[in-house]
Amino acid sequence: PASGPIGVRWMPGNQILATFGTGEVGLIDVATKTWVWKTSGYNGDWFQSPYDAEILPDGNLAVAMRYNNGGRISVYDRATGTEVWKHYLSNAHSVHFRTAEQSYATDDPTLLVGGWGNIREVAYRTNGGQNVTWQVRSEYTHDAIVVEDDRILTTEGYYIQKIDRAGTQLWRRNTPDEDRR
Repeated sequence: PASGPIGVRWMPGNQILATFGTGEVGLIDVATKTWVWKTSGYNGDWFQSPYDAEILPDGNLAVAMRYNNGGRISVYDRATGTEVWKHYLSNAHSVHFRTAEQSYATDDPTLLVGGWGNIREVAYRTNGGQNVTWQVRSEYTHDAIVVEDDRILTTEGYYIQKIDRAGTQLWRRNTPDEDRR
């Protein structure tokens, strides 16, 4: 259902960062089942199907939105609502922060993002400029995470796969029930 959560992330302090098809993104206290904070967008730019979100080490909020501009990952200063970074990706579904030490082919921190047709690492610089440091073609990426030996595990809607950085499929498991995360 559109009202249920489509992305959840366990956070310190027994809290969950959740995204909802209705447009809300927020932090929920598990014990009290109440919002610590929530937003549906900033400065008149409302979230359209936010699939994933992450609170970055600098306190900014990264949101992968499937329908805004055909797919966009935006990072917001939560205090002011100012968009400090954005990257367009068709049907954006996932976002994961990677430190400079974890990042591939760059000395900058990156955001590992996934959507329809591509998985990318994009330099995260709020002072301007961004560049794709790595990318590989995909089908319907719902999520992508880096696992051992810098390989990527992806969920593609109707299958899960492990690929290397060249995009070579190391294994694939079909998921007929369309496991998405």
